[in-house]
Amino acid sequence: MSRTFKVWSPSEGETEQDADKITGDGARDAAELWAEDADARDSEFPIADGDVYPIVHVRHVDGPEKGKIERFRVSGRFVPTYTARSLDEPDPDPA
Repeated sequence: MSRTFKVWSPSEGETEQDADKITGDGARDAAELWAEDADARDSEFPIADGDVYPIVHVRHVDGPEKGKIERFRVSGRFVPTYTARSLDEPDPDPA
């Protein structure tokens, strides 16, 4: 069941006032979603690149653990994507 969380990174100079509200399936999921969003805002993807491993605080906004704060160190990785283009037949996907 999805819940609402407030997520911020003291290691990045943030306080709870800077927190992002994130809906996730749990505190860990919210921390991972925060990392994905933070990397996307940076465009250099420092978390996925392994340049930084921020610590995030995740406050439960609702649910049975309302008010509880959990802490996580987040990391990421790039997932390679491969494509093959035919050299012998017309390519149905010319992009």
